[in-house]
Amino acid sequence: MKKHYCWRRTLTVISLCLYLILAVSLPAFASIHKYPETAETVMFRSVQSLRDTDDKAWQVVLYKRVKSGVVKSLNLRLVGFPGTELQHPVPLKVAAGKREIGKANDIWNESGLPINVGEYDFQSIIRPLAKKIYAIIEGFQFNPPRANS
Repeated sequence: MKKHYCWRRTLTVISLCLYLILAVSLPAFASIHKYPETAETVMFRSVQSLRDTDDKAWQVVLYKRVKSGVVKSLNLRLVGFPGTELQHPVPLKVAAGKREIGKANDIWNESGLPINVGEYDFQSIIRPLAKKIYAIIEGFQFNPPRANS
């Protein structure tokens, strides 16, 4: 039972960190690297290393592939060290505190990655989230005016 609680706690902490990075941080907060893959395709990647409550090391990688200016994929990869095994296919619950943001689809079966790695489609999280967030200026939420019908 403790093992199950540890996984839920770890994923909640990782989710909170990602939410804070993506939703409320200044744009310069993350270190983002650009990797050309082909003449038309570029991968942008950001990596963060974390430790859970059991002092196990984790690596969180958020990356997107852009082809000819169009985002083709936005994925989150979790890498557990040492000897960690993730359950697949299980969607990743993304939450900020007690508020659930959504679930990212587990695409590990398509990736060919080892069992200690999780691969999740983060477009399913970002698209609905982006529709909900208009702008936050110094703690004040501003909703743009609606177009007259």
